[in-house]
Amino acid sequence: MSKRIIHRDLKPANILLHNDQAKIIDFGYCEIQGHERPSFEYNVGSPSYMSPEAFLSNHYSEKSEIWAIGVIFYECLNGKTFDDGKEMSHVYEQIKAKGIPYYV
Repeated sequence: MSKRIIHRDLKPANILLHNDQAKIIDFGYCEIQGHERPSFEYNVGSPSYMSPEAFLSNHYSEKSEIWAIGVIFYECLNGKTFDDGKEMSHVYEQIKAKGIPYYV
């Protein structure tokens, strides 16, 4: 966190394993916090892994990265993301109202 870099597109396809170490790739959407550029004005990333704040109000932070990591872990445990192919705005409204669904 000391570099204050926000990847903004963490997902399994952007994490590779090399010599038993995870390597993050594809920094095309990353930003440095506090150095806003025009790309901060629109949503980027994969909707299934975006935090509600990023999806609904275009706000990205280190918390958005933690959300994405949580979704990745959730997917590892359950074999799918909790959106299950549904419209993301509907999914996030459900999360705000009822919390994250838990299927194990």
